[in-house]
Amino acid sequence: MKFALLALALLDQPIAETVSGTPPDFPIIVPSEMCRGYFFVPVTRQASADDQDGGTLWFIYDTGASTSYVDPDSVARISSTPVRNGQRANFPEMNMGPLRVTRLGARVQDLDHLSLALGREVDGILAFDAFDDYLLTLDYARDEMRIEPGELPRPDRQTVFNASGPDDRP
Repeated sequence: MKFALLALALLDQPIAETVSGTPPDFPIIVPSEMCRGYFFVPVTRQASADDQDGGTLWFIYDTGASTSYVDPDSVARISSTPVRNGQRANFPEMNMGPLRVTRLGARVQDLDHLSLALGREVDGILAFDAFDDYLLTLDYARDEMRIEPGELPRPDRQTVFNASGPDDRP
């Protein structure tokens, strides 16, 4: 599975090798919390020998975002490397529940306005293509995100629409 943020592969090995070395049972429930209709996904830095708590960043999964972002204050909280707006932040060895993320990269941008608007800390925005190699289901009724092998059927212009061209939606 490839987990893409800002056009970088985050999982550079098959998901079968990522989850405890054995093939996973699908679907995989992606850890998340709902806040005002948005899925927040925890991405945790693995603890090092001198750091007991690796630190967790909470990313909003944004189906409309073409690029991933991370707040500079959030980077400072879990990393010893200071960054400024407009730079790139890169984190090795991150976890998203049972998924190991080997390279996480995002554009640095102040996101305090989102934290104020949503009433909770927003560390980053996860781009729409984060689960590009798998079928992602956003199940709002169950407040869960699921990934599994597969793809949507061809667009029928009634229940499945082509995002790259005109269709019958208002």
